[in-house]
Amino acid sequence: MIRDHLSESEIQQYASGEIKPDLDTVGHMEQCKNCGAWMANYQLLFSAVEQEPVPVFDFDTAGLVMAQLPALVQASTGNKFLQYAVILIITAAVVAPLWFFRNLFINMAGSITSFSFYTIAAAGMLVIVFKLWGMYKRHQKQISLLNFN
Repeated sequence: MIRDHLSESEIQQYASGEIKPDLDTVGHMEQCKNCGAWMANYQLLFSAVEQEPVPVFDFDTAGLVMAQLPALVQASTGNKFLQYAVILIITAAVVAPLWFFRNLFINMAGSITSFSFYTIAAAGMLVIVFKLWGMYKRHQKQISLLNFN
């Protein structure tokens, strides 16, 4: 038989059924009126809590929250014609010089050595890789700030 009293957390664990008491603990709770009373009180408390109905909201929580949020204000897109005209002008400003000077570009591209071409291509690829790596690191930092755990 146990000589010392059980701790309150041990009595709660035994009363809730989280752990099964050993024979010494059962003997102590039968002999010790103090520990037995605590055990009976916790068992009564736990059974009363289990009998309580699960609380249910009788109102629409989502509706109440959504009603308090500010309404979305759609940004004015303005005149669609103006947007398309700007896109057309920018495209023409890029494509027209390429078209008019196409023979010059073809001659220039033909006179570039292979080493120069691969050096320019490698430099361009390095820039792209470093930009993508920076984007990836910023993305990781933003995700870690969300802290889903």
